[in-house]
Amino acid sequence: MTDPEQLRLRDYRPVPSLTAPSHRVERACAPAIDAHTHLGRWLTGTWAVPSTARLAELMDPCNVAAAVNMDGRWGAELEANLDRYDRSYPGRFATFCHVDWAAPCDPPPTGRWCISALNLPAEVLRLVYSENARALIPGLQR
Repeated sequence: MTDPEQLRLRDYRPVPSLTAPSHRVERACAPAIDAHTHLGRWLTGTWAVPSTARLAELMDPCNVAAAVNMDGRWGAELEANLDRYDRSYPGRFATFCHVDWAAPCDPPPTGRWCISALNLPAEVLRLVYSENARALIPGLQR
């Protein structure tokens, strides 16, 4: 046994002590929403998914009904994400935007943000948002 005081992280080789049967899940048993995906290009300069058609095609056999893209950013980058995902595949993608904290706020914030301005499909809103959020979403039915 190696002396723990002398063990360097690069030399550490843990031995698993738990074993459990594994199985591969090819398809969700119920329609699923991937609520946190990074599909944009703002971190790397290239789109995370080279082919949106292939991604949408792959979602069906896996029973993924929709995906939430966390990489919307703002301005032209947001529009590019919306064009590439949300507008090309309505109801399949919901792109979240980021806040540009450096931009001036005009008009000043009122303390309430109207999520209905995002024009997300009602089905996505119903699945993603809790009962408490219904007050912020005009016309949202359960």
